Amino acid sequence: MKPLLDIIAWAVRQHLVYTDYFTYVATWNTLGNLAITPITTAIDADADFVVQQLNLVSYSSAGSKVSTPDYLLDLKDAGAGRLLSDAAVHVGNITGDVKVSGTFDLPQPKLIKAGTKITATLTNNTTTAARVDLGYCGFKLFYLSTTRRELFGI
Repeated sequence: MKPLLDIIAWAVRQHLVYTDYFTYVATWNTLGNLAITPITTAIDADADFVVQQLNLVSYSSAGSKVSTPDYLLDLKDAGAGRLLSDAAVHVGNITGDVKVSGTFDLPQPKLIKAGTKITATLTNNTTTAARVDLGYCGFKLFYLSTTRRELFGI
């Protein structure tokens, strides 16, 4: 059951909103060994963003994919002021088995308000530095003849 998507689908049919596929990316150019590093991703002010999927990829050197990264991830929706877990979670529990795909469909899509931020903090549990990209895959939500408050009550 994904009530957020049901509401958005209804609003699209009523011509109250339109959606456009979009991906935001958090990049750690060099996640140092044993480092704890936050990256803040700004959500554009032109539209709310609905995150449906997380995708993580990591490289220890050019072209050398880290197949089983040992990182902890902590996500915070700065607009709502909420952490998305009670503690930092191993990336294997969030983005699945990176050897297979590194992609995780969220159990419930997450609405991030326009003009706010998502903060992702990665902890590298290894002694190897790496480049890490975390993709927030979803869509932008543009309001035509309604507002966020009218549509969702927030």
